[in-house]
Amino acid sequence: MRKGFYLISANEGDFYEAEGSFEINYPLMINRSIVDRQWSVTHIQTGRAISTGLTLSAARELTKAIKDCRVWHEALTTEDIYQHLASETEENNFIMVKREIAKEDSKWT
Repeated sequence: MRKGFYLISANEGDFYEAEGSFEINYPLMINRSIVDRQWSVTHIQTGRAISTGLTLSAARELTKAIKDCRVWHEALTTEDIYQHLASETEENNFIMVKREIAKEDSKWT
């Protein structure tokens, strides 16, 4: 885990610099800004959040589970991700299930 600055996407093509903690698991990144208590999993190429509001352990498990999916290696834009997952329903379903498990594991008690 590193502390410093990283880029995330606000809108398609618009990135902004955030300060906080992050861990690179190419092609994904686990990150948390200095003001947040919860973690996010982000696609590095597009800067788009895949899942937010996670515990660190759930974010790591999610990243480990989905980082080798083809979509993250083939997609260069958010539109590419949508198009790929629309045609690859099995991969889409796998990612969505893993995302829901991470969310459930991250529920604060």
